[in-house]
Parts: sequence; structure tokens; C-alpha cells
Amino acid sequence: MLRLGRSLSKVFQTTFASQRAFSEIVPGQTTTVSKQYDPSKHSLLKDIFAYQYAENYLGYIIKESKTNSLILVDPGDYEIAARNVQVMEAEQGLKLRYIFSTHHHEKHNGQTEKFLHRWPEVKIVAGNYGTIKPFNNKLVEEIKPFEIGELSVCLFHTPGHTDDSCTFILHHVTPDSTKTPVMFTGDTLYIGSCGKVYTENYTQMYQTLNKLKTLPNETLLFPSHNNAIHNLLWVKTLDPKNQFLKMKLMAFERAVKDKQFCVPSLLLEERKYNPFLRCNEKYFSELMEEKDPLRIFTKLKKAQEMMFKL
Repeated sequence: MLRLGRSLSKVFQTTFASQRAFSEIVPGQTTTVSKQYDPSKHSLLKDIFAYQYAENYLGYIIKESKTNSLILVDPGDYEIAARNVQVMEAEQGLKLRYIFSTHHHEKHNGQTEKFLHRWPEVKIVAGNYGTIKPFNNKLVEEIKPFEIGELSVCLFHTPGHTDDSCTFILHHVTPDSTKTPVMFTGDTLYIGSCGKVYTENYTQMYQTLNKLKTLPNETLLFPSHNNAIHNLLWVKTLDPKNQFLKMKLMAFERAVKDKQFCVPSLLLEERKYNPFLRCNEKYFSELMEEKDPLRIFTKLKKAQEMMFKL
């Protein structure tokens, strides 16, 4: 789990740009959203757990208390994921009932079918788009929400990384919940970047990112990679004077020092420093010597893919 069993609810304080910043969620957030909203108090944070497998891959476990359910998101390595689930089941009287698959890539969901042998009733949820694995036994259409206890789950089809890529958007729908979304984006939107465009359809990927930008600023972003510092160091070469970026990097460096993962992030923060969400800004138009945001996105993403041999 998150460093052997801790949820994502640990918090600490920071300030930014003379405004009272939010209480930071591990690994730390700074932003200028309404002061009334404190992301560290998001009612779902205490029920979201993370674990790492491979070099920088993240899987998530969500606890839904009303139905005593566990939900896996992009479980990856079966042995690691199953061990974490079994511990939570034994200690808290819960049961794995759902697995959310954001896309079909092997390292994220290549072993997902194995869960059916240990948990034959588990629902493996995926979008009804593109490459559909035969073991995905609950296919969901875009913007047709379904409920799991006190969670409302909505799926966006977000192709570009792959043809089947989807984002799971969750709301906690209780009278006293914060009711702001959390989104699990797989390899579509990263902290400070976006996924490789395996489809080679850069127009589609650009449209996908614009779709995700329509969500509220307070939306919490959970990607399936723990690669934020790597991404933001690259962004720093493009936008070295960005103060939001500097503060975010400092927060993540503290997180790594504290042996925490660099998740989640606020969508508003991503709007401030993620270049792939800023292709319509004058700064990147001048930097890339292009006026059309799609051309800016395409040139920028191809340059990144070539630089890092993605």
C-alpha cells in the first residue's frame, strides 16, 4: 500500500504567493483556488490507498464503507495487488468487488484476469470502446454513471494514449461529503505531462485533454504512474520562471524525502504548469512559434517523445 498501509490522507501546511494556501495532501499542493476549499479534507482521501509496482507504476485501492467493498484501479502486478487486498479484507471485513481498468496495456492490466480465479464475482469495469479484453465483464458507456454504495462513478472515454483509454471520475455522494470529483486517468493525464500518443492521433489526444479540463478546478488527479518529478523537471526547462512549478517541485521533493508518492494533484495546479493543458496560452505560442494550439500540442508532444524515447 502507500508505503505499507497508509492512505493518502496525511497532510501538512504550506503557503504560496502571499495567499493562505491549502493544507497540503501528501505529497503537497499549492494553489489559488477558493480559500474555502481545503483538498486535504476531501472526504474520499482517507479511503484511497496507493501501492507501487515495477519502477514507477501505481495501483490504487478504494474502500467503499457502505457496501464493505474494495475497488482496485489498474492493479498491475497480481501478487502485489492481491496481497494488499487480502490484508484489507482480513483486517477490515471488506471484499474486492470491482476492478477499474483505464486501458488494456500489459503492465497495468495484463494480469487482471487472474483476479477472477481468487474472486470469481469481481466486476472488471472498462469502457465499451476500442480494444476490449474478453475478461472485462462490465462494459460502461461514457457519461452513464453507476453507483457503488455512496460512490457515484462516471466514465469519460479519453482516447489518444490508446484507443480504449478511459478516465474514471468518482464523487462521494453523502450529505456531509465534499462532493468534488477525483479522477483516475491511467496513462492519459499525468502530473506535469500526458501519456505517449501510441495511437499517433495527436488531434484526438488534444481533444481528450480539453475534455478533462472541463472538470472542476478542485478535481483531484490520480495517474497510474509515480513520475511527477521527472515530468516537472522537464517542464522547468520550458518554463523556468513558473512559480507554481517551483513550489510544486519543492513539495514533491519533500514527499520523496518522506518516502511518499507524488500523488495526487489538483486540476487547477495542472492548468498552471502542465504544458499540455496550456497550449492555448501566449507563452507557448511564442515558445513554439505557432499560433494554432493543436499544432503547439503536437510539436511539443513529439519533441518530448523524441527526447525521452517514449
